[in-house]
Amino acid sequence: MYRVPIRTCCPSRPPTRRPARLFSSYHPYVDVSAPGVNVYSTIIGGYGYWGGTSMATPFVSGLAALAWSSDPSLSANQVRTLIESNVDDLGAPGHDDYFGRGRLNAWRTMQAALDMDTTPAKVFFCR
Repeated sequence: MYRVPIRTCCPSRPPTRRPARLFSSYHPYVDVSAPGVNVYSTIIGGYGYWGGTSMATPFVSGLAALAWSSDPSLSANQVRTLIESNVDDLGAPGHDDYFGRGRLNAWRTMQAALDMDTTPAKVFFCR
């Protein structure tokens, strides 16, 4: 079904203009970057913090799922374009080997998918 996946890397945390060391992918084929350092997730034996492109990739997949859920008629290429054209550019201007087109921006991607013209609302989570 998917001919070419969106290839991702993970920038350092807190978000800076430099990529994470050791485990991130640095190549001209990197498409986007996503959080991938100290991500709280399931690990063998329970929960813990982990890092790497395996932690960054679910952010991209989740955003693609959100975009498709907003409009199931979108093609894979349209979803890819939505994601790639609504990133926060990091590193050298435009596409670069370390961040691809930039770091995911779910708000802007969904704003474009839903054709909205609003600003993010403040959201509070209470117990």
